[in-house]
Amino acid sequence: MGECLDPEYKTFTLHVRCENCMRESFMGVAVPKADGSPSDVDELLESAVLNNLPFKCSKCPSLIGKVIGAKEGAGKQ
Repeated sequence: MGECLDPEYKTFTLHVRCENCMRESFMGVAVPKADGSPSDVDELLESAVLNNLPFKCSKCPSLIGKVIGAKEGAGKQ
């Protein structure tokens, strides 16, 4: 089955490591396509978008995660 993506959003997948338990997880991010919005991974990492993303580890009570990788599109691979 195909995935239906809204063409008005640019999607990214973040690879995040919990700063407490050191477990890694993936997190999807959808950024509206507008003037000044990040259009690729480098722009996303330099933008303030990541500052406003909430993180909560699914294995421990930590709220602090570190982005260790990112790619365009949805999914883990």
